[in-house]
Amino acid sequence: MLIQSFTYNYPYREAVITAVDRWKTHFTYLQQEILENLIILDEPARKSYLKRLTLDCENHLKHAQVTIADLDDWLTQYQTDVWDTVDPYAFIKAELHEILASEPETFKESLQPGVNPASTTIRYAFYNYFYGHFLSEALTFIEAQTIISPVNFPKLKTKLTVPQLSYLFRLLMDEDIFDQKTKTEVHRFIAAAFETSKANQISADSVKNNMDNPDAKSIDHIQGKLIHILQTVQKDKKDLGK
Repeated sequence: MLIQSFTYNYPYREAVITAVDRWKTHFTYLQQEILENLIILDEPARKSYLKRLTLDCENHLKHAQVTIADLDDWLTQYQTDVWDTVDPYAFIKAELHEILASEPETFKESLQPGVNPASTTIRYAFYNYFYGHFLSEALTFIEAQTIISPVNFPKLKTKLTVPQLSYLFRLLMDEDIFDQKTKTEVHRFIAAAFETSKANQISADSVKNNMDNPDAKSIDHIQGKLIHILQTVQKDKKDLGK
């Protein structure tokens, strides 16, 4: 299974940016592998398979102990974004980017003048952070397959766009329509349960981003839908009063 490609290893032999590029590729292949396996498995086997993958991810995640907060001092010092530090095509090659793009120094090389004495610590911290990031993404993807079985629950196709659908659910959440434990549950549900005319696969991250940052056109479109719904409600109430 491709999940084993995420076995933890200290960044002693390769640049952090190289590891991140590899994890990006492996994550894409892992998604494909999971979906292909789910197609051929019956329901009991699907559950066992997804549970096994979840346990594997959780075991690997025990090694991921660096959070974005742990990187803040370096990101602030070098005035950069966490993903810019591992951009292989970065226009500006800041010192932090150069450290993460270069292979670790040998002990002898680390004693040479001009070598940042914190380079080893920096590489370890960023390597650990991105390692945890991709494993968390894998776990999120696996959990999304558990919420709704595509075999038993075909997706609903909506005429709304992802931003419009996301904003509509945000309004419903704000009105306490759902008794969900976390917003993440709703993000994953929408991604698993709906498809649009332009997107068969909706990303939970995309739903989250559109909920947190709705655009004006989507707000106006949903407002129009809600006005029409209210008019229908008023008509129904009037008809009941006859």
